[in-house]
Amino acid sequence: MRVNQRPQGSLYRRVENLPMLDQPKADAGEYRWNPDSTSHEGWPLLTAEAAGRAWLFIPGPRGAAASGGTKVAKIGPGPPMSAPEYLLRANYGSGPPGTKTPDQCHSGSEVFYVVAEKLSQSMPDDIGYVGLGHTMNSHMAGMSTEVFRGRPSDLTALTMYVVYATRPFSVLAQFE
Repeated sequence: MRVNQRPQGSLYRRVENLPMLDQPKADAGEYRWNPDSTSHEGWPLLTAEAAGRAWLFIPGPRGAAASGGTKVAKIGPGPPMSAPEYLLRANYGSGPPGTKTPDQCHSGSEVFYVVAEKLSQSMPDDIGYVGLGHTMNSHMAGMSTEVFRGRPSDLTALTMYVVYATRPFSVLAQFE
């Protein structure tokens, strides 16, 4: 989903479970441009069905209202960024032991919620780990990373991104 502005201040992501995917659209109201205030009203919502559940991802400021789903996690604050237009994206990732992404960087930030097992992320100066039912706030835009799975069972994770809509989503990178 592309948006022209993001909430002022620090950005958090709220993750909720829902009984049905139709529910959030009715509960959250309309995300729309208000010409009188020259800004958007409401919050953009990302929805997905993954790991046998309906999920709702809500980017917003700290303390943003819930949508009526069951709160699973609140992640943030994310690293600051300013862009002419933003791309909000949620990915469902899974893989067997030994699975890893190529070294890459994004033009914005990413956060993780682990649905099953443990996720690891290599960065140039650190390795981060996050386990079942927990979250990880990632890094600043443009930092090289690699996400991998090292445990003896399959990984399932949700990743939420806020990146520049006018730049490539991901580019291959190398650790130096």
